[in-house]
Amino acid sequence: MTTTASSREREPDSVAGSDRKPAYIPEVQGLRTVALLLVASFHVWFDRVSGGVDIFLLISAYLLTRSHTAKALGGALTNPARTVIAKFARLLPAAAAVIVLTLLGVYFVDGPRYALDSLWSAIASATYWMNFLLQANQVDYFAAQVGSVDPYQQFWSLSIQGQVFVLWPILHLAAELVARLIKRDVRWVLTPLFAAVTIASFTYAITLTAANQQHAYFDSAARLWEFGAGSLLAIVVPLLRLPRMLRIAMSWIGLAGVILCGIVLPVSSTFPGWAALWPVVSAGLIIAAADSHRGDDNASAVNPFLAHPWLRLAGGYTYALYLTHWPVLVLAESLTGRSAATPLLGTIVLAISAVLAVLVARLVERPAAAVVAHAAKRTSARAHLLRSRHSANPRPRRFVFLKQMATPALVATVAIALVLGSVLGMRQLSGAQLASINSRLDALEPPLVNAAEPWTYGAMNPGLDAGERLIPTHDDVKMAWTVAGTHCTDLGLTLSTKFCWQQEPQAPTGELRDVLLVGNSHMAQAAAMFDVLAQAPEHNLRVRSYVGPGCDMNLANWDLAYSDDMPEGSREETCQKAWAAAGQYAREAAPDLIVVLGSRQGMPDEGESFFEGLPSWIQTIEGTLGSEVLVLRDVPRFAKDPFLCASDNGYASERCSNPAPPAADAAEVAVIEAAGGTWVDLTPAICPDGQCRPSMGGVVTYMDDNHITRQFYQSLTQQLCDAVAPRIQWFPAQAWPGIV
Repeated sequence: MTTTASSREREPDSVAGSDRKPAYIPEVQGLRTVALLLVASFHVWFDRVSGGVDIFLLISAYLLTRSHTAKALGGALTNPARTVIAKFARLLPAAAAVIVLTLLGVYFVDGPRYALDSLWSAIASATYWMNFLLQANQVDYFAAQVGSVDPYQQFWSLSIQGQVFVLWPILHLAAELVARLIKRDVRWVLTPLFAAVTIASFTYAITLTAANQQHAYFDSAARLWEFGAGSLLAIVVPLLRLPRMLRIAMSWIGLAGVILCGIVLPVSSTFPGWAALWPVVSAGLIIAAADSHRGDDNASAVNPFLAHPWLRLAGGYTYALYLTHWPVLVLAESLTGRSAATPLLGTIVLAISAVLAVLVARLVERPAAAVVAHAAKRTSARAHLLRSRHSANPRPRRFVFLKQMATPALVATVAIALVLGSVLGMRQLSGAQLASINSRLDALEPPLVNAAEPWTYGAMNPGLDAGERLIPTHDDVKMAWTVAGTHCTDLGLTLSTKFCWQQEPQAPTGELRDVLLVGNSHMAQAAAMFDVLAQAPEHNLRVRSYVGPGCDMNLANWDLAYSDDMPEGSREETCQKAWAAAGQYAREAAPDLIVVLGSRQGMPDEGESFFEGLPSWIQTIEGTLGSEVLVLRDVPRFAKDPFLCASDNGYASERCSNPAPPAADAAEVAVIEAAGGTWVDLTPAICPDGQCRPSMGGVVTYMDDNHITRQFYQSLTQQLCDAVAPRIQWFPAQAWPGIV
């Protein structure tokens, strides 16, 4: 992944303990090419992770330690500053070019707001801490997110590599100094050092993966073991003497493992724990077979496929292709409104990525490398002369070092400066455009409707054209979450528990009816309708909600015995506790009505899925508790945020309107209703005439790409009554009795 277009690795003349000079390894270049093609094709065509990145990490450490160890055995000390500057002078020009191109692509495809939101990602990518940024951004579910996929996300692995490229030379230098002090072969120091790093990191990776796999996936410390394994391999492989037939078998078995890894394993949800051993071991077999001592005189490649000239040629573009394929994919999906590429779109994405990779390699990467090489050649003669004249004086040698490092340092600095300059320019350009938009929004007159009278706006008055004089106001839209009542304090729950809310009726006039809502954040928003009903004394409704972000229907958790001691640290734990508490409450209170979501809407190209086991659960609930079960259809979900689109382009803009999803699967609905459930689909009211608009009747409809605002949900209450009252006799027929 970090191979530059110069293609061949420079190796020292000899290695102690070897009968041969270390040479360029064609199979390793071929392996790198295969791994990159797997990464790109799995991302683009299969929407999966291949494990190819783990191979890149292993190879980069293998080549780094192979080179430094050979030089150390030849008597040279590692110079960390020289290594780091030279490495980043090779990597940064192409990276900077792709970062700037991506920034421009985001601006023209997604607009200034999205471009402004991606500036920190651009900076983090250029300065090698993108993995930390992704870790920080993965947590806050309710945060307003501009774009669900970061177009710079591929830089997470490059960032970890960059961090290792700084750390590893320091470790090598420390080991070399210790080896000189104790007068031992440097490999005797490097081996326990990298073994300790590998074991400690792998242990940490297993522990963190079990506790928080998403965080572990981007964690530098949890990935160090893959680098450590590559370095150990570089120390051991030159000492191996393997027969040719064994090396051939190892190479082909390793290649099969590399290809099958992403097919067999759920890489994105299991790495970097035990499962990551698969690609590491597979790649290790290939490298050991290709670079170990030969037990015969046959110098031909042990794997003709990996050593094929075409793969070796393509290997010169792997770094550039890794850089380009991800932003092209993300921007293509954004442009087409898809969550995953079709085979045709994927082919187009790969073709565009390949063309851009060739251009970046030939117009940026190779010219920058040529400048560094030319400067090195020009100073080498001068360096040799100064060393011969002043062998005992360190000052001229320091001058030579500074002279040699000046050009690569300048190249790296210019690359970073290019990114920072582009970021500042984009910040100025996008900021000015957004300031103009905000000035327009700030100048708006007050809303045309009264927020306290939901029977006058939204779905109750869809023909009202309020322009941009809407509720909630622009600054309040992202805060339009539903808070239905007060926190529950029974079942051992406390005010610190955020997933349970209860709305008591105001001055009830008759027998109370208990309504229980349970589910995810979409159900939490839908609670606004039941909150309206509970506020009317005539309805005699007491509404309780057990809801949490991402808490989709989980019938196994419903049946759990609830305990106050159940943890709430992670989202999974909170959801388990919420569903268990809801189940416990239902079994104790036997509510008159239980409300759940019966489906989950995906992105427009993903369709709708129904929760398995729901019909039998409905039968059980009605048979054991006597409760009615109301099943709501999930609300439409979009590829982009309609509210942000309307803020930038106006609420009348057609580009901010989305087609309604197709009707729910009639067979699934029939099974739910046959089990006794009452199915309600409010989509026709949310998206009249088949179009889901960013506003309706003076109200903002969506607060992001999948959550309806509290105010619009309140206006849907009568539609809910119209759908439910004919089928559940006691359910209110009027949302606002005496008013509408």
